[in-house]
Amino acid sequence: MVPMAKVLLINPSYEPTYGGTKGGITNPIFPTQGLATIAAVALERGHDIEIFDMSWRPYDVESIKNRVLSSKPDVVGISATTPLMNQLRDISILVKDISENIAVVGGGAHVSALPAESLKESLMDAVFVGEADYSFSNYLDASDPANVKGIYYRNGDQILSTERESLIQNLDDLPMPAWHLYNPEDY
Repeated sequence: MVPMAKVLLINPSYEPTYGGTKGGITNPIFPTQGLATIAAVALERGHDIEIFDMSWRPYDVESIKNRVLSSKPDVVGISATTPLMNQLRDISILVKDISENIAVVGGGAHVSALPAESLKESLMDAVFVGEADYSFSNYLDASDPANVKGIYYRNGDQILSTERESLIQNLDDLPMPAWHLYNPEDY
């Protein structure tokens, strides 16, 4: 992407999916370790990272738009499970409406299981398959996504993929998650 990228990571709201249900019992609200971990690796490499955790907030398009406008990111990363894929799609469209120059990427269980479909059904530029702890930062550091393992990406009208990233063999090699990017009073 760019050296020293400005990145906004978004965890979508659970409210449209679980609002008015007992879903909160099975989906407790807590800071997302996956985002905190990929943020920690990116911070170590000198990137500027923010996390916008909407999991406990009502789904509000204006708050997303305002956060993107105030953050002025080079890259927006969205994490989503299957119940949150409509939001991932909508957020990708919203970001591209703000600026075509902002790269929009996705990760999480759904895009790992259905990477090509996730790209086709959104305006994302790339998705990460499997563990993205290092591949996300590799994407930020790369000038060409073809050189980044573990992604599916757009090249014009084509959707291309790279070889899978190796699994992390020693979790102690990862930096401590960037919990400081979350406001503890939100939880």
